[in-house]
Amino acid sequence: NCPPCPCSALPVANDEACCATPVIVNPDQNCASVSSGTVLNATASFNSNACFGTDDDDVWFSFVATNTTHYVDILNIAGSTTDMYHAVYAGTCSATGTALICNDLNNSVVNGLIPGNTYFIRVYTWTGLPGQNSTFDVCVGTPPPPPANDEPCFATSVDVNPDASCDLTTSGYCVGSTASFFGCLGTADDDVWFQFTAIAPEQNVSILNA
Repeated sequence: NCPPCPCSALPVANDEACCATPVIVNPDQNCASVSSGTVLNATASFNSNACFGTDDDDVWFSFVATNTTHYVDILNIAGSTTDMYHAVYAGTCSATGTALICNDLNNSVVNGLIPGNTYFIRVYTWTGLPGQNSTFDVCVGTPPPPPANDEPCFATSVDVNPDASCDLTTSGYCVGSTASFFGCLGTADDDVWFQFTAIAPEQNVSILNA
């Protein structure tokens, strides 16, 4: 189950997981560092694939996690098709195992990573039509630290308007936030918290400018 040695003997340098192209992990979401790739001449890998699409032209990238969550973005797609598919794996290059994520979109959020561990990204075109020559860039980004009001005990204070005008507002964001110990409906995996002191028996709460 090993690829030809050296990796340069492959039809394309990163045609197998054990010859994966390293991707520099960006410390933020700006994608200043990317790794370029192409599926031209790529062939199917021996690694099992339970994701969708046709992985007859898959190529591989790897990164070393620096955070428990990373973003994976497929950027600047050009060529014969722009419908790309990607998956992320936590195993070894010869036994990648079950994919952590499978995505037909061009961006993913991968959670539950272990800093210092190596992860593999498989990229291929959705189509099974041979002879594809698509090119692209791979970016691995890092979310910012959780906001200060990530938990209810650190809720941001909101000024209460004396009327319904909403002249007084308080800004917030969810990027980098984590799940709290309780929640309502929906997926509270990125909740942030605010608090106010009531000045009337009934108060209207509005989420604006989302």
